Amino acid sequence: MTPFMQALQAKKAFGKATPEPKKEVKAIPKVAKKRAKDNREYAKVSRPVWKGKLCQIRSPVCTKHAEGFNHAGGKETKEKLLDIANGQAACNACNEYCEQHHEWAVKNGLRIKRNT
Repeated sequence: MTPFMQALQAKKAFGKATPEPKKEVKAIPKVAKKRAKDNREYAKVSRPVWKGKLCQIRSPVCTKHAEGFNHAGGKETKEKLLDIANGQAACNACNEYCEQHHEWAVKNGLRIKRNT
């Protein structure tokens, strides 16, 4: 008799094995705690700049109404994130267009090259 068959017979003889208790799975946070704090501060500062305004980028896919803020110089640090003078009100479509068409955005002054 094969070891597999012996194991099956042993299982039948002693009943079903008890299931192992489920381990608690912790979700990985999408944003670090420090960055979440900075994002809350950023929302208070940036929302008055774009809320209820028109999109200032005007790309070929523009929806005309601002839904957020386009950061020309990036937003890696807290200082760059909170620097409202370094960008403009933008709709989500234009913001995405600038991300996908970097050269167009640089040519139109909507992005600043960081590696120059």
